Amino acid sequence: MSDKTKAPIGEPFNLADYVIYAEGSVISKTLIDKGIGNITLFSFDKGQGLSEHTSPFDAVVHILDGTAKITIGGDDNIVKAGEMIIMPANVPHALHAEEQFKTPQAPRYPLAPVPGHPFEERSGRPVVAGPPDRG
Repeated sequence: MSDKTKAPIGEPFNLADYVIYAEGSVISKTLIDKGIGNITLFSFDKGQGLSEHTSPFDAVVHILDGTAKITIGGDDNIVKAGEMIIMPANVPHALHAEEQFKTPQAPRYPLAPVPGHPFEERSGRPVVAGPPDRG
């Protein structure tokens, strides 16, 4: 199940409370969806997971609640609430709920200069962003 509702902008909210558990399901909720990247919040019921796949970018998984088994390149990692793991680009990885768990996932895109960005003009410091528009 997927929800494209965006997170509240400019106001605090409790990330772990922002997605529910559903029996026998994986729930995904988009928090930010920009051309340069996205952040998606997931909840996994016990026994659920994401099958092995690869991504062209590093991805960060921070366990908010519960315990996950995250397999990276064939090596199993038990990741508990409060812990984080970085899944490297182009290495097969999978997630499995040893018990219910919640996590935001954020791919880390390669950075490229953004010449002429308004912040760069104001600050004199270069601005970098993720991949160019995929359009």
